[in-house]
Amino acid sequence: MSTTTVELFGTARLQAGVDRVELPPGTLQEVLRELQRRVPALGGCCVQDGRLLPGFIVNVNRQYFTRDPGVQLAPGDVVLLLAADAGG
Repeated sequence: MSTTTVELFGTARLQAGVDRVELPPGTLQEVLRELQRRVPALGGCCVQDGRLLPGFIVNVNRQYFTRDPGVQLAPGDVVLLLAADAGG
């Protein structure tokens, strides 16, 4: 597997109209920049210029939450993009 999977939840999924996008691995910033390029509807809603907008967070491999744009994502990683208040 040579891609990183970004799964979209809640607002991100509604805006994008898709539930997941396969992207080249890289830093979180690089992956989010490519996500916005491929799914322009997410720009201004969830991500902007490779950064998460306030109120959004990602979970990496169901192990940890982060907003750090420098986190390195590897092939096979699964990133869940969701609102920071999802789940109550």
